[in-house]
Amino acid sequence: MSDPVSLCCPITQELFVDPVIAEDGQTYERAAIVRWLQNGNRTSPISRAYITIAGLRPVFAIKQQVEEYKNRQNASNNIATGRSTIETDQAQKSSVFDLPNSNNFNGAEVKLPYGADDHAVRAVQGPMYTQAHRQTRLHRETDALLQTPTSRRTQDHRISTSNTRPIHVPQRSYQCRSNCCEARKRCFLCSHKRALLLSDDQSTLLQPLIDRLQDSGITTTYVQNGTATYSGLPDARVFDVVILITGALKENDMPINGQLAITNAQKFNGTGVVMTEWAAYHVSKNRWQILSQLLLSKQAMNGSTNTLTFSLVLNNHPIWTDLPKTFITAIQMDISRLGVPVNGASILANCTECAPKRIGVVVRPRVGVDGRIVQIAHAGHSGGNRIWAVDDNITTMMVNAVRWAAKII
Repeated sequence: MSDPVSLCCPITQELFVDPVIAEDGQTYERAAIVRWLQNGNRTSPISRAYITIAGLRPVFAIKQQVEEYKNRQNASNNIATGRSTIETDQAQKSSVFDLPNSNNFNGAEVKLPYGADDHAVRAVQGPMYTQAHRQTRLHRETDALLQTPTSRRTQDHRISTSNTRPIHVPQRSYQCRSNCCEARKRCFLCSHKRALLLSDDQSTLLQPLIDRLQDSGITTTYVQNGTATYSGLPDARVFDVVILITGALKENDMPINGQLAITNAQKFNGTGVVMTEWAAYHVSKNRWQILSQLLLSKQAMNGSTNTLTFSLVLNNHPIWTDLPKTFITAIQMDISRLGVPVNGASILANCTECAPKRIGVVVRPRVGVDGRIVQIAHAGHSGGNRIWAVDDNITTMMVNAVRWAAKII
């Protein structure tokens, strides 16, 4: 029989041992939430609110409920283990009760005549009947308890806790590759990541990419014209990754408050960042003065428009999953000619047409508590083209980049 969900940690899905409540009002197992925060996360895996280890407080009421539940379970198990065998002898019309406790009549066998009057039997057998009657009642209660169907997860794959509303979990099965769970199996936390997409207002052109992100297990919040209007809401800290696709807004700067929100989320909350062009172009025009701290390679020369040839440099990198080692884009795209990588970044893939350095994709892994960063040299979404609908390789690379930055792969 499954344990009550209200007494289980929403992270481990096991009974609480040392329950604590965080600043967001959620209850967690202390060891699980501390491990989650020590891995560099700064927001709750359930509510996405900002929480700290210092803000954790013990919840004695839930701990007491768990102890009471365990005591009831132990009592039920003891009854089931020592349960008497009830035999019905149709010939003799009698019921047999075997009382195994040596303190009760030395294990004497009590036979109750079939159909006998309760008062008559009680008068004849006295306390022996009382003990047998009590044991029979316990058997019935145990049967009812053991036959009660209980399931921690309902058929629509919803998980609920005592202090949260049900959270829908996608039915797809994902392989946990981060540090949020030790079992590294199908993981609720790793299959329910959130992305903040800031781009232009070409929602129709972006929809194929958003659909692919959703299909990969990433809940995506799209802010139209976000690269020109984002000022900090929604809070970048509650997202696992921020995606910056400038598109048609190549001459528009982002408000300073928005740049600060993204930069702080990356530095202090482990939020990943994925950017395409015109990221380096913005910095070359003295825009993105705060976001420039996250740039992995600055523009070395003016860009151009070409079909692009991408070739993998870092073998076996997760961003190249399901991609050929070398591929040519389906349509022409604008590019930036990037210079030597900075901020501890590495070249993931070359771009033959991106001379002189031929840099196509640059990545920087997590350092301390900050988030991963991916910078891609193409501006595939600009110019009104339908790159996300017509080029599966470019879209796959983008989805993989987002999943890597979100620490799913």
